[in-house]
Amino acid sequence: MAGKIVAVFDFDKTIIDLDSDNWVVDELGGTELFNQLLPTMPWNSLMDRMMKELHSQGKTIEDIEEVLKRVPIHPRIIPAIKSAHALGCELRILSDANMFFIETILNHLGLKDYFSEINTNPSFVDDEGRLRILPYHDFTTSSHGCSLCPPNMCKEEEEGKSTCAAQLLSAYDCKLQTISASAHEVLPQALPVPQKMAGIVVVFDFDKTIIECDSDNWVLDQLGFTDLFNQLLSTMPWNSLMDTMMKEVHDQGKTIEDITEVLKRTPIHPRIIPAIKSAHELGCDLKIVSDANIFFIETFLKHHGVRELFSEIHTNPSFVNEEGRLRIFPHHDFTKSPLPCNTNLCPPNMCKAMVIEKIQASLSTEKKLIYLGDGIGDFCPSLMLKETDILMPRKHFPVWDLICQNKKLIVAEIHEWSDGEELEHVLLHLINTTVSSMEENNNGNSSSRLVSAVDCKLQTISVTAH
Repeated sequence: MAGKIVAVFDFDKTIIDLDSDNWVVDELGGTELFNQLLPTMPWNSLMDRMMKELHSQGKTIEDIEEVLKRVPIHPRIIPAIKSAHALGCELRILSDANMFFIETILNHLGLKDYFSEINTNPSFVDDEGRLRILPYHDFTTSSHGCSLCPPNMCKEEEEGKSTCAAQLLSAYDCKLQTISASAHEVLPQALPVPQKMAGIVVVFDFDKTIIECDSDNWVLDQLGFTDLFNQLLSTMPWNSLMDTMMKEVHDQGKTIEDITEVLKRTPIHPRIIPAIKSAHELGCDLKIVSDANIFFIETFLKHHGVRELFSEIHTNPSFVNEEGRLRIFPHHDFTKSPLPCNTNLCPPNMCKAMVIEKIQASLSTEKKLIYLGDGIGDFCPSLMLKETDILMPRKHFPVWDLICQNKKLIVAEIHEWSDGEELEHVLLHLINTTVSSMEENNNGNSSSRLVSAVDCKLQTISVTAH
């Protein structure tokens, strides 16, 4: 029965005990300025403006995260959510907050994976470290037509809203009635979340590394837009062109579901997913740094059941607007300032070296970084790797050619691979060797136990074994 139940939560003053926008602004000392500006613009626009003001005053994205992590929440909310999920309910969020605020809080509370959908205002951290908040509905282009809701979002367009669309609920749906305060005593417990063993961070490119093609080209080719793409390619940067192409795709009747189905059948070597799962099981922290976009990457990873194995995905932000069109934005807004890339090899919207530098700054010194990539854009981050790190370039691909021409510039160990089978074998061997070495240095007894477990895994990945 529970499999037929979809529970949709608001976020502010429902999951948490206050308004997340006000909480962040108040805690960071922006209340007076917020109140001054409030009559001059819509709330959603004001929050984007306030993030700019906070950033200009030296407040960092880490400061915002710390504020969000201490947001007040009733002690029975988390058990309620976990219990509803354990009973088989599908959980969703529909909120006029923003994605960064919501996901930061849910991740901190260990709840993110319990929700199948979060419908809210899109947001992302730009290359300057500033949080950008965009409207769910672009009210500068058109009105959503509802007089009760804020201009950026009418929840009636999604699941329903207490003041606007509770009437949309059918006789088979229900609104919450008062429940006995003692009811929580019999709530089922949620399953524990497995803990990671720190030590190795594995950073993957996505196109032609995790998957066997370029995801942008794949989607456009499969949907029949190759000729138009080629005609426009010389007229604008690639990232801008992909946003334009998504408009053309939408205008010609292709839906977000059509794009999703294409992404689900993206070619991938059969040993890539097992390699990712094995690296995660061995305790590695997995991340993606890619010039694709978040919708393409997450759709693919979710289809293969590995999205939650990655702690971070650094890529071009994207979201589906209220018209059902996919919008794609640059990781670095090159319309405002040029990308400070030392090699001049990176596209104007993203320098992966800058991302790797930020990842390195967040790591403790004893952690080893393994970087896997194939393209020209993967050469710049290769230069950032330390002597203790490992570079895994795809052999006979552009990054391999650049490395061969500039070997003296690379200080990391280099271990090439040619296909998914070799990637799996090389990666897991390197993890095995690194973990063994770390544990031998720290604890002889733990080393014996871990090496045995890893050796058993490696016995299953010989060329003939699968």
